[in-house]
Amino acid sequence: MYIACMRELCHQIGVPADSFHEEIAFLPHDNILTRSTKVIQAIEMMKERMKLIMDGLRVFLILDDVWCHEDVELFNFGEGMKSSFTLFITTRTLDMFPSTGACWIDIPLLSPPDAVSFFFLESGRGDKVPTDEEFLVTKQIVEKCGYLPLAIRIAAKVAQAYPRFMYSENGLEEIPRIVATNKIDCICDSSPNSQTVTNLLNRSFSYITDADVSHALKICFGAMAVVFHKDDNLRPWVSQKFVEKLWSELLTECDELREYKPKLKKYRISTISSITNLLNIMGLIDKRKKKEEKNLADGFQIQIHHDLLFEYGKMVAIKFQKDREDIKKSSDKYTLLGNHFSGGNERHFQNILIGWNNLMVNCCQDSFKLSKSELDVSYDEHRVYWLPHHMIKARKLSAVIDLLSKKKFLRERIAYFGFLEGTKLYISDIRELQNIEGKFTKWTNQSNLQENGVSKAKLRTIMFMIGDFLSDFDCSKLTQKSKTENGNALVLLGVTEQAFALWHESLQCYNKALQVFQSAGLDENHPYTISTMKHIDVYAVLPMVSNLCLFMPSLYFQKYSVIFHLILFLLFPVAGTRNLPKFC
Repeated sequence: MYIACMRELCHQIGVPADSFHEEIAFLPHDNILTRSTKVIQAIEMMKERMKLIMDGLRVFLILDDVWCHEDVELFNFGEGMKSSFTLFITTRTLDMFPSTGACWIDIPLLSPPDAVSFFFLESGRGDKVPTDEEFLVTKQIVEKCGYLPLAIRIAAKVAQAYPRFMYSENGLEEIPRIVATNKIDCICDSSPNSQTVTNLLNRSFSYITDADVSHALKICFGAMAVVFHKDDNLRPWVSQKFVEKLWSELLTECDELREYKPKLKKYRISTISSITNLLNIMGLIDKRKKKEEKNLADGFQIQIHHDLLFEYGKMVAIKFQKDREDIKKSSDKYTLLGNHFSGGNERHFQNILIGWNNLMVNCCQDSFKLSKSELDVSYDEHRVYWLPHHMIKARKLSAVIDLLSKKKFLRERIAYFGFLEGTKLYISDIRELQNIEGKFTKWTNQSNLQENGVSKAKLRTIMFMIGDFLSDFDCSKLTQKSKTENGNALVLLGVTEQAFALWHESLQCYNKALQVFQSAGLDENHPYTISTMKHIDVYAVLPMVSNLCLFMPSLYFQKYSVIFHLILFLLFPVAGTRNLPKFC
């Protein structure tokens, strides 16, 4: 993530980002402390590199919504710079960590004039001057919203979705009635500092006046937040069609939610797409259209508006699962942040994840009739990206191994996402499978895990397939961009194979990557070439030889050095022993 930020900064400054691409080379015998040290060293090196790039420029850097004090230091490049550097931070938590020389501005709730201006800005009116009538009604709206930006934004989105409200006295008066529920009225009378984050997020649903409909929408939002979530992508863009398919399955197949379907229709939510539009108006999800899609139904994607909303969705999911299992609970034992969940809460969360991801797996299988006897199927972009993840979360480990082992599925991923991103998806799935047994042993029956467990041999077979696939491409037929992507994909695969102690295969990937980079016209001083050579330099056998040299008298080492060279050549015939003289 830090590398991605550095590359984005380079893009904004207008300088090449080639120097920010390196993967950290971990060795199999590295302990947690060693790995952490390598990560810190790599970050410090990148930070110093960015300082050199920015030195001489006048930089104004904005960090929005900072939650962790340490994150500020990662982007504080001004120390030691000769030119002007200003760091502007917005935060809700860092007032507890004053910084020397920093100027603090404590921003209170919106003032009435600012709240009115914010409403008109969010409602998409632009520079159009409101009438006196509209201005008076807007003052009522923002007052009943407690001058809170999130509540005002919700009301403004309603006005944007239904423009007639801005031109009708009766219509405008309906907005305060809808938004100002009893819960909001109570909260407005108390100090805003006393309100928890949970209450603020709950207020997003207070614009739905029917309690049952509001509850159903919470479950739908919670399902979207936790089902379409990956550890390496907190707010992924997801096909609107597939999110709505999940909601449709929940309202149809789930006994506890089936009764809400007629209530939604009574509330004029006649289609599943209406749920998407409502959540978008309420500011809980963002929506965009993919330009390359011709079919309008397939062309829209949605994502949760803020990463904090995942924790809110997780909270909703756990509460729903607890209610299903008829477990007594009290609200004061209920906490928002996932790091503070008790073991029981985590068990409930894993159970609901299994059930909801099973629904998505069944949707994919029903739609494309995936079966052992019918392997020649086509996959769309969503299934290529998400289906293995859904299978892993649903604990269909044997099925996901079979899917990832299919060359057709590998070809589809590479075709949709390119060499590098397609390989990243495979590596992400492999790492998740590698960790699944130890991660969920205490929540899942051990015998079931052993029965459906993932052996390293199967994962190695998948990596061999990826390596053969990437190596078999004729570089002369690839574009310059495809060649560099192919080379970087081979390097990434080599790093992963090295973690599995596949030394020979890993070295083959590195050497093949060097050949690809050479065919792309990259010389030995190019960052991609240098990075690949570093991966070869830090091979696990070299530190072992180094340690051996330290403890062996020079006379004996000189006597047996030929034997050491021969052993290395037999182990790694491609690389030879070009680095051995460093230790001799």
